Amino acid sequence: MDNINIDKTTGEVIEIPASKYNLEYALEQIERIANDKAYLTEAFDALYAAASNNEPTIEQGGSNDKVAEAVAETVKVRETTNQKLIEFYSKMVDDLKPKTDADSKQQFLDFVMNSEASRRPGTGQTNYADIWKAMNN
Repeated sequence: MDNINIDKTTGEVIEIPASKYNLEYALEQIERIANDKAYLTEAFDALYAAASNNEPTIEQGGSNDKVAEAVAETVKVRETTNQKLIEFYSKMVDDLKPKTDADSKQQFLDFVMNSEASRRPGTGQTNYADIWKAMNN
């Protein structure tokens, strides 16, 4: 959260993008992944080439089935990688979205609830109002 500032006059949370890793970059990466279909074209080309060579199937002593299995596994692994990348960039987008005052308040309320839930009996009450004021000055 080093790239977050709070406007003292409005209380609005302002994000300061860090180098190239900003909201625009993350969205561009998601779009690039969505538009990258070259590996699918290559996979279909490999399948077409294997089918075109009139090679018999594995049962008949040929290798077309093995080619098809290898291509399918390659596509499967690539799609899994793309899904992980999209999850990563989606999280980045969520983290980089400008935060509203309501987001800050909710985050603080969650902090208070977690703190109170873990407070040991007999310990003094924390003055959350002072913490809130300090955060917003």
